[in-house]
Amino acid sequence: MMEKIEWYQEVLKLDPDSKVFFPLAKLLRDSQQPDKAIEVLRAGLQHSSVFLEARLLLIQILFEQSRAGECSEELSTVTGLLERYPAFWEVWAESVSEKNRDLALAIRLMASTIRHPEHSLSLILESGLGILQDVRRSFSSSQSIEASDSEPPCGVSHEETLCTATPSAQELSSCTVPVEESSIADAELLESMLEESAPVQEHPSCVTPFLPNKAKSVHWVDPDEDSDLMADENPEEPTLRTRSMADVLAEQGDIVGALEIYQELEAAAPTPEEARELHDSVAALVSRMAGNSTEPGEQTEIGEPSYGDVGGQNQLMSLLESLADRLEARARV
Repeated sequence: MMEKIEWYQEVLKLDPDSKVFFPLAKLLRDSQQPDKAIEVLRAGLQHSSVFLEARLLLIQILFEQSRAGECSEELSTVTGLLERYPAFWEVWAESVSEKNRDLALAIRLMASTIRHPEHSLSLILESGLGILQDVRRSFSSSQSIEASDSEPPCGVSHEETLCTATPSAQELSSCTVPVEESSIADAELLESMLEESAPVQEHPSCVTPFLPNKAKSVHWVDPDEDSDLMADENPEEPTLRTRSMADVLAEQGDIVGALEIYQELEAAAPTPEEARELHDSVAALVSRMAGNSTEPGEQTEIGEPSYGDVGGQNQLMSLLESLADRLEARARV
């Protein structure tokens, strides 16, 4: 092989226009010398640039003269040459993909057919159509699942679904019930009487484990006096004014604190059943307080009014009845 390479090189030195540059480039490529092969090909094409173009011109003239047989013979030479270099088709397809996608696809199809003759056009089209059907089927199934999730259950109308939806805390807070001025005055008088008759006790040490670690002390805010402060608080922060805390306060004797928590929870109850349970708890605490205020032999502190007489008991019962009516009206809303 080296002797042939040296002989071709000597011929090219004597005749640069010779066509031996092509077999010399093939020998250099087979001998693992691609750089030298590229140099020889570029130098030879500079001197014989019409080599391939001359054969294509011959095919064009034969086609124009309707000499199909001779045209096919010359064409087989060119097509056989192009089939031996499939990378030509790949590079051609990439170069025209931005300008003409249809032409690029046709060239890629030709390159695939040249590389893999067993892949027929019918097999390629069937595979593409199968993938397209799978994509459409998966897309339609995802749409049907989304539609079934958005529709209400069977037998339930859209209006019933909206009516039975749980109201949010903002909607509950926006609902207002008209209250008469006399009821408000009775409630304020009752609260003042309860504060005087049952002073607030400090929370025992047994309640401390239920409080958060960061909360060193608990400050109970009056909703009537500090409503603006409560409205500015972050609704997402956890609160200690829960039903469990109200039960603990009631057991420890803090009836006023438990009543305040029960009333707040009843006003914000999401269901009528929960509001009714809280209303029963409020009524039980009020009855308990009324029973404690009428026990015989109870000692009152200096400056505290005594409800042991008949007039004080009647006044307390009337205030309790007005409070119960107000709570029932709030529970029905």
